[in-house]
Amino acid sequence: SKDLKTKVLDRLKNPPANTGLSPEAQQQALNHWQKVQKVMDDFATGNSDPFTTMKKLQQLTGSTSISESAGSVQKLLNKLGGVTN
Repeated sequence: SKDLKTKVLDRLKNPPANTGLSPEAQQQALNHWQKVQKVMDDFATGNSDPFTTMKKLQQLTGSTSISESAGSVQKLLNKLGGVTN
C-alpha cells in the first residue's frame, strides 16, 4: 500500500515526459491503481481480512497472488521510467 502510494501513484500523477502514455491512459492507470492501493491499505490497517483482500485484488488486477500483482506494478513502473527493488 505504501509503495503504491509513494512510488506508483506519485509517478502516475507526475510522469516523465517520455512515458508514451496518453493523458487518458495515464488517468485510467491512476484510477485503477488508486483502487488497488485502497484495497491494500484496508488490509494493512485491519479493515479487510486476507480472503476478502485477495478476492478484491483478483477482481481488480486479474492476479491470483500478491506476487503477481507486484509484477504488474513493476511493469508499470518500468513503463513510467522508474524501477524499484
